[in-house]
Amino acid sequence: MLSVCDTPPAAGPALETRPVFPRNPDMKTPLLILGILTALIGLVWIAQGSGYFPYPRSSFMISQTKWVYYGACLALVGLFTIAFTRR
Repeated sequence: MLSVCDTPPAAGPALETRPVFPRNPDMKTPLLILGILTALIGLVWIAQGSGYFPYPRSSFMISQTKWVYYGACLALVGLFTIAFTRR
């Protein structure tokens, strides 16, 4: 008599692996441009928050440390977007 452990595994279709995000070649260029712009805006925020780019003079962001952190986070998001579109 056969036990449950003696039965061979069922032959079924192999599991397909899919990428986490579907690839759409039409979105590659717009996402790359968005990533570059996001990184550049983040760098401007870093420069304004640290006081290296005091323009416009009446800006509330000049010499405010929190804007350095906000800019760093935004620049990282931009860099991740660029890296994602380049893979």
